[in-house]
Amino acid sequence: MITITGHIEDPFGNPLNTFNGIVSPIVYDKPTKIRTLANDGGESMTFNIRNDILFSGKTMAKNGRFRFTFIVPRDINYSFGLGKISYYANDDKADMNGSFNDIIVGGFIKSLTVDNEGPDIKLFMNDTLFRDGGITDSNPRLSRNNK
Repeated sequence: MITITGHIEDPFGNPLNTFNGIVSPIVYDKPTKIRTLANDGGESMTFNIRNDILFSGKTMAKNGRFRFTFIVPRDINYSFGLGKISYYANDDKADMNGSFNDIIVGGFIKSLTVDNEGPDIKLFMNDTLFRDGGITDSNPRLSRNNK
């Protein structure tokens, strides 16, 4: 698991401690080289592109600070290189964006932690007092208890 922490700042690098809103990060793998086919009779060209997304999600920022955690997919390019995180953030007053281009992506851990235990999920119909064999209303709703 990877945990990223960050903060929102103004264009001059000053922290925006009053920002309370949504941050939408996208974490990219290293760029890959693509070569054009030169279909128009010109020369073939090579350029870098970032197509491989490792994580895309949303998190909340409180007092200008945020954090998110994700699991790196197994199908990454394991060679070391520089990835990128693009950010979009908004609240009821402003939209903002930014990026971080120096995140190291690659390699693998030699020792694994074995997790043979599934998540603890508690489901219920309509409310937490529902019991197996109970009666529901005409439009039952399946929900989960986050405790």
